[in-house]
Parts: sequence; C-alpha cells; structure tokens
Amino acid sequence: MLEPQVIHKADAGGVVTGIQTEEQFKIAFCTMLENVCNKVPDAEIYGVLVQKSMTQGVEVAVGGLRDPQFGPVVMFGAGGTSIEVLQDVSFRLARLDREEALRQIKDTKVFKILQGVRRNKPCDIVALADLIINAGKLLEEMPEISEPDFNSVFAYHDHCLVVDARMMLSSEPASVSTVNK
Repeated sequence: MLEPQVIHKADAGGVVTGIQTEEQFKIAFCTMLENVCNKVPDAEIYGVLVQKSMTQGVEVAVGGLRDPQFGPVVMFGAGGTSIEVLQDVSFRLARLDREEALRQIKDTKVFKILQGVRRNKPCDIVALADLIINAGKLLEEMPEISEPDFNSVFAYHDHCLVVDARMMLSSEPASVSTVNK
C-alpha cells in the first residue's frame, strides 16, 4: 500500500502475501483499501506495490539516523516485528569499515542465528556488513535523508535481500555546499 502517513503498512492491514491468482489480487486490493481507510480515515492512497514473494531468510534490520550529539549513526539488529519486541540492536557511527560492521553484527543476539542453527546454513554476514556500510554512506553523502530504514532484510547463506525499505527525509533542505562535500 503506497500511503505516506502509514509507516507500518502491515499493522494497518495494508500488506497481503501469498496471492496466486488475479481474483485473489482483486479481493486483496479491496480488502487493503478498506483496512487502511478504516485505520486511517484521511489516508492518501497512491496505489499498491506488487512484488514477488521471497523465501524467508533470517530476518534482520539495518537503518540509521542523525543523532544530535553523535551525528550520523547506523543500526543493525533483529528485524521485522522482533525489532520492537526484542530490542536486539547495535549502533555505530555511520563512517565505518567492514571490520567494524562485522563487530556490530556480532554484538547482537541475532548473530547466533545468522551463524546457522541446526540444519540451517550460516548466513552471508559480509553481505550484511556491506549493507550497513552503504546505509552509513547514504547518511554521510545525502543530508536530505534523515533515516534510512531497511526492515525487513532477509539474510541467506550467499547474499542478503532488502524486502522492505523506507527513507525519512530531513525537514531541513540540504544546502549546495553540504551536498557537494
């Protein structure tokens, strides 16, 4: 559901998965519209986003923000709704190298799951570290972005995939001198 006021689309009934047919899509579309309009009466719905369903990997989150004291910082932790419930996150200054990003991942409880549990293969934590580094670069190089938020990210044994993302824009316009740094 493309609606800027609703941050967590699933909480407002704006996400449907497992659609296989055109008829299911039509029903899901009407249901989503009704759900979101009931939860947010003044909703401005611009449309819906249709994307391929992905096999679930280990669900993590990568994000960042502009801290008034420390400046740009990046976050990594357990993803999906677990981020709010478990609060298993780690923060670093945005300008970090791969070694520091790997340490950031290892500082979380979800790291144990990423290492592979029972029959599951270990996940590609280098790909996750690179995503953290790139989130930091977004904050460093694009002052108009105040909060990149990649939640959920699915981690697999050979790559990671951002399956949901949002970018919060700064209320302060970027100056030409800041952008050209």
